Amino acid sequence: MGESRDSDERDRAWADSHRGCILAPAARPELAEAAKKRIPLGRFGTTEEFANLAAFLVSDGSGYINGDVVTMDGGEWLQGAGEFTALGRELTEEEWQRMRPKKSAPKA
Repeated sequence: MGESRDSDERDRAWADSHRGCILAPAARPELAEAAKKRIPLGRFGTTEEFANLAAFLVSDGSGYINGDVVTMDGGEWLQGAGEFTALGRELTEEEWQRMRPKKSAPKA
């Protein structure tokens, strides 16, 4: 029982320290830390940053923008989008070698 209470308190403290972040999975802080390592800015976007974009898009200053996608990800997409991009930094050379296809014997 005490361990669960400690875990709940730790999760609440972690969530409080990340208040305003778009992604703050309090139940699995290690996932958030792994995600932040993939982001060049090293942090998640805040609700204020997204609100600033929304305010601009509904303002007169954005009258020439239409049908576009705005990527707000701290530079993650620019460094190479996709879940497999991080593998280059995570896997060892031995792991890469094990994944390479094995050459088959030539057919006679």
